[in-house]
Amino acid sequence: MFCAQRFKNWTETERLICAIEDFENEVMNGGFSQYYLYSVGVDWEIAQIGLEKIGAIKSKHLLEKSFSIFPQSKPSTIQEENVNVVRNLSEEQRSLLNQLDDEFMGYEDNIGHLVIRFAEKNRSDFGTL
Repeated sequence: MFCAQRFKNWTETERLICAIEDFENEVMNGGFSQYYLYSVGVDWEIAQIGLEKIGAIKSKHLLEKSFSIFPQSKPSTIQEENVNVVRNLSEEQRSLLNQLDDEFMGYEDNIGHLVIRFAEKNRSDFGTL
């Protein structure tokens, strides 16, 4: 279940961090294909905004390049639609995602470090337990 549903009462900062972490975890684990196959892939827009806000510009650019596999170059916010696209990729589209995976694995943006810095700067945006 994606962040907007799981954490609907969370602050924007909390949602952004959740979407960034989900993006990073899925791409590191199984690439961009896996990101879009899983439910967290529908949070692509929140992840895109979050990557910009934390300064992970290379990762944001790679995410945006991955959009080209989708109709109108934009993923859906409906998981089943994204799954259908990923399962029916052309060889050229698979090759593009593999290239993006390789570039992401270069880890030019230290997302973990950037998230920590962002969280520290926005400490007051976190709820209490």
